[in-house]
Amino acid sequence: MVSEEKSRPLRGAPQLGALLQAERKARGLSMTEAARRAGLPPQYVEALEAGADAGLPAPVYLDGILRRYARALELDSERVIHAFWQERRRVGELAGEPEADTLPTLPPRPRLV
Repeated sequence: MVSEEKSRPLRGAPQLGALLQAERKARGLSMTEAARRAGLPPQYVEALEAGADAGLPAPVYLDGILRRYARALELDSERVIHAFWQERRRVGELAGEPEADTLPTLPPRPRLV
């Protein structure tokens, strides 16, 4: 039987991951030290730098994780978050995957006044 983790499509951000890794190394930080500074589990940092989904929690938590890691590396967190989601969408589109990170919206309910 295939686990859910293995069957889930990978929609990471490999280019941003390489940039994060280069920034960490330029600051002379080990992966463990960078994770400690960000207050994140080392496997999250490893997954971000590898540009993979495997090892990361649900998408709802990713903005916070990216923000913490960007601040630990003294990067603009909003730019890192934006770059992550842009690249992730692009990777998904190239793989022919539907947009899985958006929630369906319901039409507005009429309000009685």
